[in-house]
Amino acid sequence: MDADLTRAERLLHVDAHAFDRAPFADEVGGRLAALFYSGRPLDRRVAPMPLAVTTRSDGAHAWSGTGVVLGPAAHDERVEIADRCLCLRVVLHGGTVTGVVVRDLGTGTEAEVGARAVVVAADALRTPQLLHASGVRPPALGRYLNDQPQVVFAVRSPDEVVAAHRAVTGRTRDTDGAIVPRSGVSWVPCTDEQPFHGQVTQLDASPVPLTDDTDIEPGAVVGLAGSAPRTSRPRTVSIRRLRTDPYGLPAPRIHYRYTDRDLAAMKRAKKAVAEAGAALGVPLDDSRVLLAAGSSLHYQGTTRMGPADDATSVCDDHSRVRNTRGLWVAGTTSSPRPPPAMRP
Repeated sequence: MDADLTRAERLLHVDAHAFDRAPFADEVGGRLAALFYSGRPLDRRVAPMPLAVTTRSDGAHAWSGTGVVLGPAAHDERVEIADRCLCLRVVLHGGTVTGVVVRDLGTGTEAEVGARAVVVAADALRTPQLLHASGVRPPALGRYLNDQPQVVFAVRSPDEVVAAHRAVTGRTRDTDGAIVPRSGVSWVPCTDEQPFHGQVTQLDASPVPLTDDTDIEPGAVVGLAGSAPRTSRPRTVSIRRLRTDPYGLPAPRIHYRYTDRDLAAMKRAKKAVAEAGAALGVPLDDSRVLLAAGSSLHYQGTTRMGPADDATSVCDDHSRVRNTRGLWVAGTTSSPRPPPAMRP
């Protein structure tokens, strides 16, 4: 598993030191470290957040995207990327994959594309939807949905800090997509005593842009996100055969509710985020917002990986869908089945 994670980090160009020279980074990191230092082992102390960031030839930084992950394949004449196409189902004959049916969303036409192997990587909600539409319906499909509840807060750095570290004014993202780092991204790892991790991000360099009418000093406003432990009781995505979504696929229904344990963890995360905000500067307002379930985009687990075909997993430890030849699943949807001591 470690080797696979290392390879994934290399493909995404993960770098924990891309923003080390950002003018506000030391100030933000130092204030967080003073608050979250006591009793923490070295690997659990405040540190720069490992990020999927690419350093371009001109020295500028940009968030790693599809082109980075594909690498040379993006320019290989044998590779075709079909954008604005929706996969409607995987085609199987006698339990063996023979292709996929896709719809061109521009023209509405549908076509079958032949294939000896298909990898479905459509996130933890749409992957079970597509498999179900394809007639692939193992007992564990859609089960073990999990999430990471997230509390967010925004803080403006004190005027004296901004003045002392002011560098170049202007927007923090160039017109060509490059990031101009100011306060970087800091990480507060989870511990047994604080079972949630925190992230402090320069909001105007976030992959999710601020609204155009937000007039702020670049790097002066940071967003705090406290991510509580993954929910303690797995949920389910069920597929309603008699109802369809706007694309004509069987409509998924999400069965999800927080437990008392989840709510207690979120309460602790809210308190920690408020304390971190007070240490960093002046809150933009008093609200610490608990995002709606799924907003963190960390949901996972609906095509669980497992070592045995025992109705608790959808794929084997190589992500091959059980009892189907030529079909794989990929992404957080196939998170491995935890050992007994870790199961909810």
